[in-house]
Amino acid sequence: MISTTVTRRGMQVPRSHYFLTSLRTKPEALLRLIRQRWSIENEWHWPRDTQLHEDAHRYANRNGAPLFAFLRTVVM
Repeated sequence: MISTTVTRRGMQVPRSHYFLTSLRTKPEALLRLIRQRWSIENEWHWPRDTQLHEDAHRYANRNGAPLFAFLRTVVM
């Protein structure tokens, strides 16, 4: 799959993505599965990380991470 990424300077850079799978399916169906996976990533993880800075947090105990993840889910 080939996609285009825009850099901070506004330049468009083409990128090739390669996928390994054991699925025996048509390329169109495989592309649909890949896009569904990335739609989950873009709709769920990206806002949590960019707006709520979820990946930047470090928790001292094991209870902190699930508790704050729950609170972030409620906020969203």
